[in-house]
Amino acid sequence: MSISIVLFFDDGILCSDSYDSCYKQSIVVKTDLLRAHILPNAEKSDWIPKTCVTWLGYDWDFKHGSVSVASERISKFFRKLYLFRNCTPVLSPKIIAGIVGSLVSMSLVLGDKALFYCRFLQEMVNARNRENWPWNRFLDLSNLPNFSNAQEEVEFLLENFEELNCKNFRENLPEHRLQVFGDASDCKVGGYLTDGDVKYPFSKPLPDELLYMSSTVRELYGIKLALELFAEQLVRKPVLYITDSQCAEIVLRKGSSKIHVHKIAAEILNFCRSRAIVLTVAWVPRNFNALADFYSKYQDFDDWCFTNQFFQKICKISGWKFNRDCFASAENAKCKNFYSRFADFGTSGINALNFSWKDDIVWVVPPPRLAVRALIHCLQSKCKGAFIVPKWTGQGYWTLLQLVIFNRGILRCVEFLGKKYIIPGKSGNKVFKDFKGVISVFIFDYSV
Repeated sequence: MSISIVLFFDDGILCSDSYDSCYKQSIVVKTDLLRAHILPNAEKSDWIPKTCVTWLGYDWDFKHGSVSVASERISKFFRKLYLFRNCTPVLSPKIIAGIVGSLVSMSLVLGDKALFYCRFLQEMVNARNRENWPWNRFLDLSNLPNFSNAQEEVEFLLENFEELNCKNFRENLPEHRLQVFGDASDCKVGGYLTDGDVKYPFSKPLPDELLYMSSTVRELYGIKLALELFAEQLVRKPVLYITDSQCAEIVLRKGSSKIHVHKIAAEILNFCRSRAIVLTVAWVPRNFNALADFYSKYQDFDDWCFTNQFFQKICKISGWKFNRDCFASAENAKCKNFYSRFADFGTSGINALNFSWKDDIVWVVPPPRLAVRALIHCLQSKCKGAFIVPKWTGQGYWTLLQLVIFNRGILRCVEFLGKKYIIPGKSGNKVFKDFKGVISVFIFDYSV
């Protein structure tokens, strides 16, 4: 007879697939113990099969296939949390260490989150080691860095432990229709969201303060940025984020002993929790993340825009209030409504040429390579606005502007020296950086 049993020196448990089989096996084990002259404790031993049992401080529910922390342990744990709350900020290191130890001991149910949700508390314990404080001395810890974060961890556990206190024997992973592939280079973060067969790319420069930080910090920033960019599409949905950074995946699972790193991970989970986003982070080798790597290094050499002073000047000349910037980003948009090349904060859509501009008064400053298509789109959309390009008479858009079908809708053309008004992109385009030519502004109306 094969018996599935876990046996310690003074404790054990067995299970089987039916009541009768389990009962027979329990009698066999009991009989074998007695024959070996080992007398089981009658008060603590239970030889009758049950689907629910408390063992080793956990409630095992074999009917529903789950395990949770036993109520007695939870009560002790909550007493420690309330003691922390009531005594704050005057606490002893022993009180804080007791919370950390209790939480980590529940890893069977909480998994890696047991470590994640006590990183700031552990930092308080580490401060005791650095300062050589006695374990039982009560100290005012309010001046310690991250003490407020430790308080937030305690409050989170008090409010959410009941929700965390259950683990299924077999985890049913959600189907991730929405997947985000992301990567971080030494100067940008980029990637794309997939929703079915549609891809929504993003590519944003790193803040200056992160340029010299570790690759893990940059990757975590990229995850946070992607979630914020696509927040409206991700809210209340399961999301799979795919990265080629093993460190980022581990930090979001377990947290980090490096507090500045852990803070970013905590911000990511708080963001997801506030929007009911069920986030799963998975690691893949770099060669399976090539497109995200491309967007994280992408340099747009056609990127350019104009100063606000120039924009106001054209508004006065035209007498119009432009309501749509067709080729912009959150950083340089001249209108509240704008289209962008990549996913961006506040954008009306990705790739202006995919949308009709009808009924809009458009501000059109296209990359030179898209100027022809942009001019044709103005005509097809029957809109009005300003079409602004370098005065390069050999380019295709200049030839189009001479045709009657385009020329008849042009109300006015004004020209400026570009050097005073042009803001070059950040990708090092030397043409616009040192631009000394003339800018042509065509005020047009194709709506009639």
